[in-house]
Amino acid sequence: MVAHGRGYTLMEMVMTLTIAGILMSIAVPRMDRIIRRERVRGAANRLAVDLGYTRIMAMRGGSGAVLRFLPDPRCPRGGSGYRIALRHGQGDLRTLSAGPGVLVCYRSNNSDSVIFTSRGLLAPFNNRTIWVAEGDIRDSLTLSVAGRILVRR
Repeated sequence: MVAHGRGYTLMEMVMTLTIAGILMSIAVPRMDRIIRRERVRGAANRLAVDLGYTRIMAMRGGSGAVLRFLPDPRCPRGGSGYRIALRHGQGDLRTLSAGPGVLVCYRSNNSDSVIFTSRGLLAPFNNRTIWVAEGDIRDSLTLSVAGRILVRR
């Protein structure tokens, strides 16, 4: 654009706004996918931290602990939140969800809960894979019988 005298012509401003609008219409869908991807990564990382917390509470309490996935009809198979509780009726430690208006689904390969014994081992004694998804964006993490967590990207 070339300045004529004191400013820009109306035609130059319209052309600049048109080009900016075209560029924004190309960039916005990509930004939406990036935001959803980071939301799923954050949910997977939060779940990994909460699995570690559940394991520690199981050992500290001496009776075990369970992380149970809460079903949600909007998810194909899984839940939009999960609950951490000590075993043997000592109540919920906390209930977590992805947040208002955000649907992140969790699904496990074995059951709707992850149970830790008082020694911090998984019960039953086999590895777990948990998938975290929002639409077509997915992440997974694997939990070994010894309580080690591997987040896959």
